[in-house]
Amino acid sequence: AGINIWRNMGYTALLLFGGLVMIPRSYYEAAATDGASEMRMFRTITLPLLRPVLALVLVVTVIGSFQVFDTVQIATGGFGGAPGGPGNASRVLYLYIFQQAFEFNALGYASALAVALIVLLTVVGYLVTRATPGARDAWTRLREALTPLSLPLAWLVAALATLGSLYLSEIAGLVPCQLCWFQRIAMYPLILLLGIAAVRGDLYVAKRYFIWLPIVGACIAIYHYQLERFPSQPTLSCGLEAPCSRSVLDVFGFASVPFMALAAFLLVTTMLLLARDAGEEDEEPAALD
Repeated sequence: AGINIWRNMGYTALLLFGGLVMIPRSYYEAAATDGASEMRMFRTITLPLLRPVLALVLVVTVIGSFQVFDTVQIATGGFGGAPGGPGNASRVLYLYIFQQAFEFNALGYASALAVALIVLLTVVGYLVTRATPGARDAWTRLREALTPLSLPLAWLVAALATLGSLYLSEIAGLVPCQLCWFQRIAMYPLILLLGIAAVRGDLYVAKRYFIWLPIVGACIAIYHYQLERFPSQPTLSCGLEAPCSRSVLDVFGFASVPFMALAAFLLVTTMLLLARDAGEEDEEPAALD
């Protein structure tokens, strides 16, 4: 931790210095004329105007803390020792992923960890950047840009997932289990429902009523996926021909059929949630008032 603080101190100080330079000195002069103390000027002028830079520093620091690898690798394993020592006390997540992939040859597990890390960093970055007005404005502009494409893209994801499901069962000859059929029940109607909503441009109905299908499908896919990973637990009576706990497709060691279905359900849900309908636009001015 001390090594990374020392090596990133200059970059952080440069960002903070640039933010301080951008604050007009006239604000401090006006506050001093009104008799404000140094602490009050720091609290009411410096901190509010420096908040965007502080948010940037926080995002960069948090993401960088998850990406620590070379410091631990060199400091603990550069002289013939075991990286991550002593006693795995410094084995950070990046080092753990590296060891799983290139030392233990568990490429599927390492890939799953890397995907989970990307999702975690995306969520952390989103939560941090929402703390500033400028970031909120940028997020609003992004949603407004994606709104016209949300329904067509959601329909396209549902169509591709349905075609892939039909290919696996009808052409590849894979027999779907009972949980696979439940996920099909949640996915197949989305082609018709989202297609009608896209043609009509009815985002309000899609967000209020159709979004529950991919949410329910995602929950079933999560249960099915963990059932494949831990097959010893009690399960539904899926039959001997197509047991729910058996993975009939395994890509990269982690991407099975319920994993792909989960990705499709989450993409559809995300596209619908990102879009801004007329109801949200009408509610925002009232909230501001």
